[in-house]
Amino acid sequence: MRSARLLDEIERDAIDGDINKALRLCLSLGGKAGSTELRDWASRELNGYRQESIPEYRRIYAPLQVDGATIRALVKHQTISPSQLPEFAHDEVTEELELRQSLPGLVELIAEAKRSDGSVRLMPPGASLLVDDMNRTNGDFNYIERLYWSVSPSAIQEVVDRVRSNLVELVAEMRAGMASGEVVPSPEVASQAVSVVINGDKNRVKVKDAAKYVTEVPIEKSRLRRWLEVGAWVAGIGATALLVALNWSNLFS
Repeated sequence: MRSARLLDEIERDAIDGDINKALRLCLSLGGKAGSTELRDWASRELNGYRQESIPEYRRIYAPLQVDGATIRALVKHQTISPSQLPEFAHDEVTEELELRQSLPGLVELIAEAKRSDGSVRLMPPGASLLVDDMNRTNGDFNYIERLYWSVSPSAIQEVVDRVRSNLVELVAEMRAGMASGEVVPSPEVASQAVSVVINGDKNRVKVKDAAKYVTEVPIEKSRLRRWLEVGAWVAGIGATALLVALNWSNLFS
């Protein structure tokens, strides 16, 4: 049965195979398990993040650089401070970069960097408007051709590797929550795996029996002590009643 092999296939492709295939299989598993959270995460990794908030592992730091010219020379890969941008962009364009591209797109960026000069250039939103404004204030002897983030391919590779690790961890979490004989995780187990691995929730689901799932909840010591005291009090009442009953029995025997 294909469903019985899905977890194994996802794990295998995530470790040393086609990560795009692993994500597509994860998307399929989310559908079979009925987990919106698992489907959404796999879909966003495959298709890119649009207006949604992105996972923290997709935030990286990259210097802002410009290409242009001065009166004396051409300028390439000149690092600038965000404070050198027009004032209206100070809060919008910083050295923190959100990688919203699809996972296949990130893999292709790494491949392109290997084929070219070894760097990745990503344009900030409104880059052309920023360049026009900077050129108007730079005077006649300085000219900026382009503005971009200079991104190390290794930083992008770390994101790709993190997604691989997430897939392996998701499989491990779902296996830990599945009862013996199950081939597809329940919606609760699949969604909780996403909560643990992607969102950083430490509250893991444990299997109680073949049909019920429970979440480990620590019992406060004071509450446990009260329970023990009540139990001892009830047991004492029971013992006293038994002794009274025996004494009455002896009187009339």
